[in-house]
Amino acid sequence: MYGVFLRGSLPLSSQNITLYGLVGMSSASNTYTATTLTTSTSYSKTATGLSYGVGAELFGTPSTSFHVEWTKFLSATDFTSKGFVLGITHHFAMSKPW
Repeated sequence: MYGVFLRGSLPLSSQNITLYGLVGMSSASNTYTATTLTTSTSYSKTATGLSYGVGAELFGTPSTSFHVEWTKFLSATDFTSKGFVLGITHHFAMSKPW
């Protein structure tokens, strides 16, 4: 499964929180085999569809944040998947290359 998303953010700087929404497209493929006593049949399926989600980031420092996100992948297909993500993000400062 993979996807490409656009993210819109609403920073609440007085609380060090950023709320955001995601919208994009995802694609997934699945192959499985159905086996009986006498036969074995393989099936393959691929789907592409709309995906979306919402989340919040809590900044502990200006470069480190903790986030929680709920995302629904492939909302209009047989591969619908949804769930929560918990994570930590650290932004590294880069010097200008020139």
